[in-house]
This record gives sequence, C-alpha cells and structure tokens, in this order.
Amino acid sequence: MEDTLKQILDKLNSIETEINGIKTEINDLKQGQQKIDEKLTETYEQVVRNTESIEAGNIKLSKISNSIDYLKYKESQHEEELFTIKKNFIEVIK
Repeated sequence: MEDTLKQILDKLNSIETEINGIKTEINDLKQGQQKIDEKLTETYEQVVRNTESIEAGNIKLSKISNSIDYLKYKESQHEEELFTIKKNFIEVIK
C-alpha cells in the first residue's frame, strides 16, 4: 500500500512539475505576445507618420506642378508678346 501511495505521490509530483513548466511556457508566450503587440503598435504608428509625410509631399508636388504650369503659360504669353513687338518693330523700320 505504501508503495502504491509513493507511486501516486511521485506521479503527482511529476504532473505538478509538468504543470509548472506549462505555466512558465504560457507566461513566456504572453510576454512574447506583448512584445509583438508593442512592435505592431510601433509599426502602425510609423506607417501613419509615413502616410502623413507622403500626403504632405504630394500636396507640395501638386503646388509645384501648378506653379510650373502657370510659368509655362506666362512664358508662352511673353513669347507671343515678344513676337508681336518684333513684328511691329520690323514694320516700323520698313
């Protein structure tokens, strides 16, 4: 009977050791999950910042593009005016 009780006690101790090991592994997994969550949050925040920067850059590029279009328009106007002035000047000289 004592041998049986000792075997049961040994088995219980073995199970307790396994349970403690499992608890440790679960805690390690929870800590790992927490680190993953923190990194995911950091990554998300960085993506938001990058997106905002890209949007700001796109707005600036759009303004620059509009300015270039305006300058091209003004240049063509000036070229037309110069053509008219030269034409009139040549007629005056004749």
